[in-house]
Amino acid sequence: MYDRDAAVKWTIGVKDDGSKRFGYASFICLRLSELGVTEDNTVVRIVDISRFRSSGGDAREASLGGVSCETDQQWDP
Repeated sequence: MYDRDAAVKWTIGVKDDGSKRFGYASFICLRLSELGVTEDNTVVRIVDISRFRSSGGDAREASLGGVSCETDQQWDP
């Protein structure tokens, strides 16, 4: 999901298997950069898609972590 007006512009839903998702978020950043669609402070958040849906689309509640594409800084939910 993309929201250009949000602080976290990219939200990617996955099935939660208990693993950290920083590598996947970094991969998404790389692909976005290759496509030329990253901006300053682009952040990718990975969410548990089941929790995201059941929470009515609350990405913070469903967050599994994220990455700042510019600095590669990782953050936990």
